[in-house]
Formats: sequence, C-alpha cells, structure tokens
Amino acid sequence: MSMKGIARAFKGNMGVMILTSGIWTLAGQLVWPFQSIYILQLGGTYFHIGLVTSIGALSGLIPILYGGYLADTVGRRKIVNTMSFFLSFNALIYAFAQDWRWLVAGSVLNSIASGLRQPSFSSIIDDSTEEEHRAQSYAIWSTVPPLFGMLSPYLMGVYMEVHGVKEMLRLGYMALFLASFIASTLRHLYLKETLPETRSPRFNLLLISREMVTSIRETVLALSKPLWVLGGMGLFFGLGAAIGGPFWITYATEDVIGLRLSEWGIITTANVVVGTIIGIPLAKIADSRSRLLLLFPSIMLTPLAIIAFIHSTGFSQTLLVSMIITVLGSMGMSSGQALFTDQTKPENRGRINSLWSVAGTMQAFRVGVSPGSLLGASGNLIGGYIYQNVSKPLPLYIQSGLVAMTALTAILFLRKSLHAGA
Repeated sequence: MSMKGIARAFKGNMGVMILTSGIWTLAGQLVWPFQSIYILQLGGTYFHIGLVTSIGALSGLIPILYGGYLADTVGRRKIVNTMSFFLSFNALIYAFAQDWRWLVAGSVLNSIASGLRQPSFSSIIDDSTEEEHRAQSYAIWSTVPPLFGMLSPYLMGVYMEVHGVKEMLRLGYMALFLASFIASTLRHLYLKETLPETRSPRFNLLLISREMVTSIRETVLALSKPLWVLGGMGLFFGLGAAIGGPFWITYATEDVIGLRLSEWGIITTANVVVGTIIGIPLAKIADSRSRLLLLFPSIMLTPLAIIAFIHSTGFSQTLLVSMIITVLGSMGMSSGQALFTDQTKPENRGRINSLWSVAGTMQAFRVGVSPGSLLGASGNLIGGYIYQNVSKPLPLYIQSGLVAMTALTAILFLRKSLHAGA
C-alpha cells in the first residue's frame, strides 16, 4: 500500500474506528489481559473462569442473529453507536464487583450488547476496505489500535505488584468506562452509514424474528464452497481458542512457568510492538501475491509454537515463543480476514458475520482471541474443567491439536475450493 493508500485508510469511517478503538484499547489493555486473575481474586476458581466466559458466550447467541438482521436493514451506524454506549457503562459492573458472580452479570450484559453490535461493527470495517488493499487495511486496523494500549499491561502489572491486584483492576475498569465513553461519543458524532438502503426500525418482534429466520436460511443456502471450507477452518481454530485461550495467563504466571505479572505485561507489550512492525508488510504480501502464501505456513507452524509455549521454563524463553506466535498470528490474521471478506457479498455481510459469530467461527487465524457462541461456551467449560481437575497443560495441547486440524482442512480443501469458485 502506498503512502496515499495508508493515508486513505485513516480517513472516513476507518479512521474514526481506528481512533476510537485505540482510545478504548488504551484503558482496556489495563484489564483485559488480567480478567482470569480478577475472577480468582473475587473468589472464583479455574472452573469459574470457564463458566463466566461460557455464560457470556451463550448470552450473545440470539442477539448476534438479530444484530445481523438489523445491520443489513436498519443500518450499521445506529447499532454501533447505541451498543457502544451500553458497553461503556457495563464496565462499571466490573469496577464495583463484590465477588465473581458480579462478573457473570457483567459478562451476560456485555455479550448481549456485543452480539447486537458485532455484525454492524464488522460490516462497517468490511465496507471501508478496498479489495486490492484489503489485507493491508485489515493489518492497519488490527495493529494501530493496540498501539494505544501498548504499555498498559506492563504498567498494570507493576502497579498490581505494588498496590494489590484487586484494587488496581477496579481502577482499571473505571478508566475503561471513561475511555470507552469518550470513544462512543466520537463514534456518535463522526461515523457515517455505509448501508446503501436502510429501513425504518419496526418494533414487531415476531415479524422481525420471522424475517430474520428467513434471511438466515437464505444466507446459509447461498454460501459458496470456499466460505464453507473457511467456516470449517474457523470452527476448529475457534474451538481451540475457547478451550485453551482463557488459561494462558494463569499457566504463565500463577501455576506453571512462574512469571511475575509485570513480566507478563512486558510480554504483552512486546507482542504489540512485534505485531505492529510486521503486520502491514506481511499484509502487503498477501495483497500483492496471494492470501494463501502466508496463511498456510501460519496455521501449519502455530501448533508447534503452542507446544513450545507449554514447555517454556522462564521469562526469556516465554518472551521469545510468544513473539514467534505473534508473527505467525500476523501472517494468518489479515490473510484469513481478507479471504472471508473476498468471498462475501456486501449486502449480506451483516447476516454472514452474525452466522460466523454464532457458530464460533474465527475469521482471523490468530492465537490470543477467544470466540463467543455455543461452541465457545462449550469450549470454555471444557477447558476450565480440564485445567482445574485433570491437567494444566492439557487445554493448551488440545488447542494445538485443533489448530493442526485447521491446517489439515486448508491443505485438503481450501485451494481446490477457491479455484473451483473462481
């Protein structure tokens, strides 16, 4: 992407979303990497870590379906703005939580609002990309906002060691409320609608439900073969993320490797730096040559990298392995997201994005992101039970195996399906 292309990516809706997500991330990174620790601090167990996440995931299933319908009828902007404000105020539940059960309520409300918002949110981003620069646009989208919160995990780790984990995380959630409220206000003021034709909202829930079910059925039947293959790959990857993802921090700090929280913060910050440096150049390769050129080695090597993380023994080794995983994730993220968008018609993006969310399909093949959905909820519960009662490394081994299944599906079916659909 030329300098003009990069400058164009920062204009309009994409620029608004990058800025506001960056502000949101600045405060969010104070607390998001440590949520599993917060549950333990509030009296929960490892099983409760999976339980909180899974209940939240289940709560978002129906809202995501309605969100997809609303994104393609009412429009994207209105949904994004309204639910952004809701999510902002929801951070206060986490800030004032008295025990882990409060986080269940916060997770449920968060998932409902996120479910209604996610299809519109994703569609605004998709609508703001150009096909010839799509992977690079996603790389900018995925690397610039995290820069705002680059130092946040490290600073929070240091302050938690000095002033106490629970106390500092409460302050972190208050900061998240303030930052997200500012971001929501900016979206309300500057976002533009991207759906060409919108309809006035109707509050007949039964009628909306019927139209939603009909549109989902039509959308599923219209999915191309490449999208079916990509969806299967995303399901394997998403299930692995749900089973293993919530426990990386506890595995690295409290239970096995023995890192300090500040050291985990340094690793998180280093991953942001590495992802930022390599994200756009890798995406440029995906745009100029082939989406598959980087995707295949990424998902083939990631299982081995996860196993290397499991066997890490100290800070330096964990840092090195984590950065390798970040490089592999950067290779697979923009390529995967661009492939999904390439195969999706603009007028169906809201509904198709909602289908992927409900199914738990990961569109960005990057370790470190956990899905919602029924699949995600099941995976969280399974992972929590195994981690607490069977084996600490086993959920991560299962995640590695499921990423390997993702790679196998791609090798057997993806290239053939793309050529057939060309």
